[in-house]
Amino acid sequence: MRKILLFVPTLLLTFYSCNIVGPKGDNNVVFDLESKIYTVDTDGANLRLLANGSNFVYSQTKGIIIYIDNKTVHSMNYDGTNNHVILTAENYISDLKFNSSGTKICISYDNNDKCVMNTDGSGFAFVNFRYGSGNIFSWSISPLGDKIVLISEEGLFLIDQDGNNIKCLRETSGKTYFRLVSFPSDENKILYDEFNYMNNHVNLRLYNLADSTDTILSRDAPLYYEVTGSDTIILSGQGGTTLLDLKTVNNEFLPQMYDAHLSKDGKKIACRGQDYSTIFLYDMKSGLKNSIFINLPGDRDITMPILTSDNKHIIFQINSVFEYYK
Repeated sequence: MRKILLFVPTLLLTFYSCNIVGPKGDNNVVFDLESKIYTVDTDGANLRLLANGSNFVYSQTKGIIIYIDNKTVHSMNYDGTNNHVILTAENYISDLKFNSSGTKICISYDNNDKCVMNTDGSGFAFVNFRYGSGNIFSWSISPLGDKIVLISEEGLFLIDQDGNNIKCLRETSGKTYFRLVSFPSDENKILYDEFNYMNNHVNLRLYNLADSTDTILSRDAPLYYEVTGSDTIILSGQGGTTLLDLKTVNNEFLPQMYDAHLSKDGKKIACRGQDYSTIFLYDMKSGLKNSIFINLPGDRDITMPILTSDNKHIIFQINSVFEYYK
């Protein structure tokens, strides 16, 4: 668990948290702490309990938070109002996520069952994948919510939400297997990676369902990457960070910049420098021209800089703590 600090000139609040987000408004953040979900202003004031629960996810399109409390799934507004149960499960829930449009909720159970439902809890259905072992390692629902792309032991597959019309897009081979898959924001584009365990290389690929083309976006990609709600992929690897645009398939390399985080509006990226004492704000439109460096005083060890929605505040981790900077 991480220790959270919101640092301001007159106040210092300390928490132990595993999730923190500031997706709505410009003056508060939401975080979970020891199976409780709180909100606090970015100046450290008005700490308030929203709900008992953890592992929350937020949909910007719906403006709601979904979270787990034991074997129940709850929905509430960002300010904690309209809190209600949308699912009571028989097994423990291990993972919650939205599809890229925020219209469907993906649920994973500890016993490997996968389920889909609407954001109000209606339309609950198990993902019936009847092929080979049936084990699903990674999966994603299309923005319209009618298709599911998944990775199993046998390969990369596309199925209808009800489990029908199974189509194998790629089979695994003796040298490679597939790890992660997602619909970024386009109904016809699937982002996935293949890992070659003979040479430990990762290829990031884009499969176009419209014409069945399969394009390599990045060879020898890093083991970690983040797909944002827009069409930007953040590749964090040795030597720096690469920003990859899915629409133009162009990329830009930011040398010696790490822990990149894209702002809510997609206009800024916050990174930390190689020396761990600098925050770098990169302008997506003009590139390095309007980008700035922030050198923080003192003995710092900065990681994980996160921009709030107004692009005026940064929450970042220092020596396993989070601080607030304006």
